[in-house]
Amino acid sequence: MYPASLMKTAEIEKLSFEDALHQVEALVSKLEAGELKLDETVDAVATGQDLLKHCRAQLAQAEVKLQKLNPETGDVESES
Repeated sequence: MYPASLMKTAEIEKLSFEDALHQVEALVSKLEAGELKLDETVDAVATGQDLLKHCRAQLAQAEVKLQKLNPETGDVESES
């Protein structure tokens, strides 16, 4: 895992959805365990917010791709 204070936007943008989500989970674990100093906590929260923003953007892109599969309704057809 990258140190929270060293993870920059350019690095985050290179991560896959799964890798970014893993980074968020690792940050949450460290925050919950109380392993970080105050300045590290602030950096971790900021990095976590950037990672979540990246994840949301990737999910939005995936949703657009899925909507193109059923352009008539804009909905994704389910098999149920």
